Amino acid sequence: MSADSSSAARSRWVLFVALAAAGLFLYPLRTVFIPFVIAAGLTYILGPVVNLAEHHTRLHRVPVVFLLYLVILTPLATFGYLYGPAAMVQLKNFFRELPDLLPRVVAELMGGQQIRIMSRTVTAQEVAGQMLAMARDRLATPGGVVGLGQQLIRGLLGGILTLVVLFYFLASRDLFARVLRELTPRQHHWRVNKLVEGVHFLLGRYLRGILLVILYAGGTAYLGLHFLFDLPYALPLAVLSGLLEVLPVVGPILSITLACLLAMVTGGFWLLLRVGGFYGVLRLTIDNLLAPLILGWAAVIHPAMVLFAFLAGGTLFGILGLLLAVPTAAVVRLLLANWDDYFG
Repeated sequence: MSADSSSAARSRWVLFVALAAAGLFLYPLRTVFIPFVIAAGLTYILGPVVNLAEHHTRLHRVPVVFLLYLVILTPLATFGYLYGPAAMVQLKNFFRELPDLLPRVVAELMGGQQIRIMSRTVTAQEVAGQMLAMARDRLATPGGVVGLGQQLIRGLLGGILTLVVLFYFLASRDLFARVLRELTPRQHHWRVNKLVEGVHFLLGRYLRGILLVILYAGGTAYLGLHFLFDLPYALPLAVLSGLLEVLPVVGPILSITLACLLAMVTGGFWLLLRVGGFYGVLRLTIDNLLAPLILGWAAVIHPAMVLFAFLAGGTLFGILGLLLAVPTAAVVRLLLANWDDYFG
């Protein structure tokens, strides 16, 4: 075996051991890292805007980030002020009508108001009642109420922490590259710079593309559900359809299923076909036009690899794994495709 091939094999094993050690270290802290991971992703999306504004305004980076926060958060707060009450009303109506809506959904899924299981006849009303009773019993317990309160508080604190961490990430130029250079001998700094440049380009394009896909999917879904089909709960369902684009394969299937169920209960089989066809066209435009254009080769990952990364990440690391599944698979693909350039 030549010296070059031996060195390459050794570097692969070093990388494998480093990734395994990082996984073992991150596993107990998987929930703690969620705000940092979200902040890092938003840094890739907003970082180029900060760099451009800093270059043209000649201001220090910190006030540029502060102004960017104002520019982004002010319209979001305005949007929430204008449309938040309508969304809350729709959610309140949904939960108020859920006892009447759920039996109709169950009946549609059962193919009728009742079915026979062995020697017993089960009605859709009974199945829906059992489901609602289980949910009420779960929330009625002290642990259920406390757990729900803890989740809400944790989500609020996580959102605040994400904004704080994001501010520091945006205010620090090339933080990731500087940390890697400090951990690497000086003679290998050029490799670090090349690796960071490739990873930055890949993740930046992927994450900015995902944001555009979310906005396109959510906005288009709302226009169709509200103006074409006049479905109830169009706004929360459209927001959910956009957010579910973060989850590969499973997210789009879930959003289509929810929209079709609502259409079936609201307007019957004909409306179901129309809404299903609308979501099918939406899916085609995303998968065959929008995603290839804005995600580039970052999106060219075999579906089996995407599913494995998604399931493995979710099983091992929960929400953190779901968020990191596809970006991690894309980075691994980048490293393997350019191994000699980075580690040769």
